[in-house]
Amino acid sequence: MKKGVCYFIAIVMLILSFIFDKQIVMYVTQNRTISLDIIFTALTYVGSAMLFIALILVIYIWVEHEREYLTPLIYGVILTFIIVYLIKIGVGRIRPYEVLAIVPLVNHLSSYSFPSMHAALAFAVLAVLNKVSKLKGFWIILVLFISFSRVYVGIHYLSDVIMGGLIGYGVVHFLFKSKNRRWYKEVDVFDR
Repeated sequence: MKKGVCYFIAIVMLILSFIFDKQIVMYVTQNRTISLDIIFTALTYVGSAMLFIALILVIYIWVEHEREYLTPLIYGVILTFIIVYLIKIGVGRIRPYEVLAIVPLVNHLSSYSFPSMHAALAFAVLAVLNKVSKLKGFWIILVLFISFSRVYVGIHYLSDVIMGGLIGYGVVHFLFKSKNRRWYKEVDVFDR
């Protein structure tokens, strides 16, 4: 599927999720099962290790001499982190468990919800994994489940994770598309 179509679908889903955010998170959290609690809690912790996964990917890319992927990965993760952090402060959206009758499955420091940093970083790393890995389907499914786990455990709305995914993937995708621009070549210290 073309990336433009994927972005369009994600934006439509984002708009719809804003409309039904509370209903979606309430439905998901009210229909939890013990088995899914274990799975999605574990996936949320995998998402917490996304920076560690990115570091492993940096080492892999370096060893395999595919250094043209280092700049989008490293700068993409850094830019994604900064953008998400600034939006969180600017929007100031309270987490669902703080305003709805939801018991979160994981301990979480009280901070703002929109957009999801976990989803943003997972999708930023996914954008590079799609270029270097033969297991694209596996990584896509893993990142989607990591992102959904944030809704399931009760600490994000669906729109939080969709927006996080759009930011993370979009930033790295932009960097890949900018490889031939002069400014990109000036900051690309890895592919020399």
